[in-house]
Amino acid sequence: MLSNTIIIACLLVIVTTIALVAVQKVSPKKRVKQKSYQPSILITGPQNSGKTSLFTLLTTDSVRPTVVSQELLSAANYDGSNVTLVDFPGHVKLRYKLSECLKTRAKFIKGLIFMVDATIDPKKLTTTAEFLVDILSITESRSEKGIDVLIACNKSESFTARPSSKIQDALENEVQKVIERRRKSLNEVERKINEEEEEEAENVLDVLQSTHGFKFANLEGSVIAFEGSVNKKRISEWRQWIDEKL
Repeated sequence: MLSNTIIIACLLVIVTTIALVAVQKVSPKKRVKQKSYQPSILITGPQNSGKTSLFTLLTTDSVRPTVVSQELLSAANYDGSNVTLVDFPGHVKLRYKLSECLKTRAKFIKGLIFMVDATIDPKKLTTTAEFLVDILSITESRSEKGIDVLIACNKSESFTARPSSKIQDALENEVQKVIERRRKSLNEVERKINEEEEEEAENVLDVLQSTHGFKFANLEGSVIAFEGSVNKKRISEWRQWIDEKL
């Protein structure tokens, strides 16, 4: 009788031990599925606008010659904070990396710096505006409060540079035209997309455009333009904006 009791007790100990080991092995796997990202500030914009040069200046306090980047650059714990500074390549074929980041990490993004060449003719801002619409379409629809955007008007030391206010107004007008073209395309062109995708595209345009047309002031996230110069290290207003996000 006693031997049976001892055997049962030993079996209970063994079963309990196996169960505890199994739980310890399963728990870490469950935790891995819950991804957590470090807060970040993104630098993006068209090619040759000065993105990588700004990233280099902010992280090394120096101005160096740069080449067209094919990979994103990042600096974790930027300026002693818990924020990662990320520079995205501006090439059209690589913009999907930015889209993926905005879609998956929207709530972790504290701000986005959109670099613009201040010397560009406002009449040639169409492709820049299209890029900005692609960004705002995601930031305004994926984040409840939107994502704050700094339009950094670089190369302001140039004689042909335009004031940041003029560039912001020109971009606002071009964005309105881009939205109108895309809405017209949805209405008139026969697309091989299902109704849900078409409705989602319409909803995104509705988010950006109110009954009175597109205005940066009507977005959930704030959009502000400041001029500066990476080459001359004149970026005090940009730094102040970044400090506020940090």
